Amino acid sequence: MSDAKHISLLGTPSKELAEKIKKNEETRLAARREELGPDGLAKLADRLKAAIAKNDVEIPPSLLQKWPVPGTDSIHFIDSTSARSGLAKKLGTPSNEVQKTIDSLRSDSPLFLQFENVPTNFVHLTLLLGTSQIKTGHRPLLPLFIDNFFNTPIMRDGKRVEFEAVVTQLERDTVSYQMQGGGRLNDPEGIVIQFQIEPEKYAAAIEWIRTMMFDSIFDETRLHAGMAKILADIPETKRTGDRMMYAVDSMIHLDKESRIKACGTLVKAVYIKRLNKLLAKEPETVLGWLEDLRRSLFTFNNMRALVIANVEKLPDPVTPWNALIANLDTSQSLLPIVKLAKRLSPDGQHPGNYGAVVVPMSTIDSSFCLSSVKGPTDPTDPILPALSVAISFLESVEGPLWTAVRGKGLAYGSGFKRDPDGGFVQFWVYRSPDAYRAFAAAKAVVESYIDGTLKFEQYALEGAISGIVVQFADEQTTMSAAGQFHFVNSVIKGVDDDYNTKLLKLVRDVTVEQIKAVMRDVLMPAFLPGKANVVVTCAPIMEEV
Repeated sequence: MSDAKHISLLGTPSKELAEKIKKNEETRLAARREELGPDGLAKLADRLKAAIAKNDVEIPPSLLQKWPVPGTDSIHFIDSTSARSGLAKKLGTPSNEVQKTIDSLRSDSPLFLQFENVPTNFVHLTLLLGTSQIKTGHRPLLPLFIDNFFNTPIMRDGKRVEFEAVVTQLERDTVSYQMQGGGRLNDPEGIVIQFQIEPEKYAAAIEWIRTMMFDSIFDETRLHAGMAKILADIPETKRTGDRMMYAVDSMIHLDKESRIKACGTLVKAVYIKRLNKLLAKEPETVLGWLEDLRRSLFTFNNMRALVIANVEKLPDPVTPWNALIANLDTSQSLLPIVKLAKRLSPDGQHPGNYGAVVVPMSTIDSSFCLSSVKGPTDPTDPILPALSVAISFLESVEGPLWTAVRGKGLAYGSGFKRDPDGGFVQFWVYRSPDAYRAFAAAKAVVESYIDGTLKFEQYALEGAISGIVVQFADEQTTMSAAGQFHFVNSVIKGVDDDYNTKLLKLVRDVTVEQIKAVMRDVLMPAFLPGKANVVVTCAPIMEEV
């Protein structure tokens, strides 16, 4: 394959071509206006109005009401039974057969260890690690550290094992393995190590975690390869409108202590380049930083372990974990999970002070928009049911925002989303020929429901509630996902086991007045100056629009 004939094309951004494209588009629009003239433009406007009127013809309610929506009580989620060992027992000891099985082992392991018992033929291991102990100056090292974690030599029995052999042996002992950010566990500031294995490889997988944590070698060659990979991915991100929008948004709203900000595209673009040069000149400095990061990350008080499995198939679920913490100080208290809301910059704490930023990008021909306002962080906040219904109602397929924005060709998509970790509610516009017009159209829709100009149809509200139920179901589509979801609720969010059931019941009881109130108090500020921070990425021709 390496000797096969090939052609390589190298593309480089051209400022001249970007300016030419902008000038040609302005010329084309001017010529088209002159060609059509006032009468031609008026005729096209009439045709557009006629098309919109035809598109907006209402579907008869009698047709939509033919299919009744089942109650939320009819939804049955995958059951996951929890059991706890070590420090996890401080959250409470469940009363069930799985917990009795764990207690009967009489293990004295102090590690925070939670089991989620589901009927599965595999074992899913997750080790959740916080980043609060990492020095601020070392946080930008995390992308390299994560990439290198499973791709590096190790020391075993006093002998060096090269990374090719390490990868081969990992593939032999596991179904899958990875290290990544903790966003999927509702801990975006954390890091997770995850394995999927067969039950008989349970102890071997835990030993692999210990080996990669403490016996891995930071090899200069592998680190250079990792940095080259990271640097190669950055241009692709910087060419993409929506990804750059979120990158800029995190720079505005997060402080220097945030892992997400430290690992963001704009930080990596500068830091990794400098790090690559420093590794070539002073390798001992970089290796020393990585060792320091390792020591601050892999401590006993920074570990929370999750095992999702059919616990009865594990001959000894607890004891193998002792190898992981054998040489660690187990007397320290468990560190709290740091919420993203604690890592906000002054502008993130007070949206509206920053205002708006427009980022022209010659690599795109459309625009993207993200407007952020304060939202609830508490999973038991009383406004959540109404907020969930309001968002689901507005952005349903063929719903109000779909009709007003996508249906009129103002954008490929738009909607609201809630960021419970950071405490934001955000309105977004995806791939629009004019993000401002899409923004204004969405604002008009929300205003119309608040002042009563538009009415809430009952069938549409029923559909919104069904959409929320589907979202809950989508989060628990597999056995492992159900176990992980239960862990997030009990450990990360700190809510009761029946939280989902209670929330769905509250969602069913939401009134129109509650929806109007949450639209007015939470959603509408996303369109108001002094209330929201707005990020726009767009083609250069749109910069001054």
